[in-house]
Amino acid sequence: MKILLPALATLFHVHAFPHSQNQIFASNTTWQISLYQNRQCTGEETSFSGNGTLSCHDSILNGGSLGYIAATMGSGSNCSVQVFNDTTCSQTIDVAGLGTCQTPVLQEDVLIRGISISC
Repeated sequence: MKILLPALATLFHVHAFPHSQNQIFASNTTWQISLYQNRQCTGEETSFSGNGTLSCHDSILNGGSLGYIAATMGSGSNCSVQVFNDTTCSQTIDVAGLGTCQTPVLQEDVLIRGISISC
């Protein structure tokens, strides 16, 4: 029981469900990522946020995205984002772009199918 409670407590700090657009995030949110269906990071958006590590997550609108914007919102946050072209998060995608909108550099038709956040 002592092991189960801390494990369950960490599950409640990470939001793995898509947020609606223009949602206000909790003050303890340390990361937020928005996934888009195009390379310009405009239009339909699927956003996720939390304040801890998010293991492989593949619930992405329409099965995948072409671009993303990751934002670290909490002060002192050391979270990093990884994107993958598979739902098991085993094939990392390199991304291009120094601005806010990040896109895969491999091929035009490569979709982001999984994400993970490490904090």
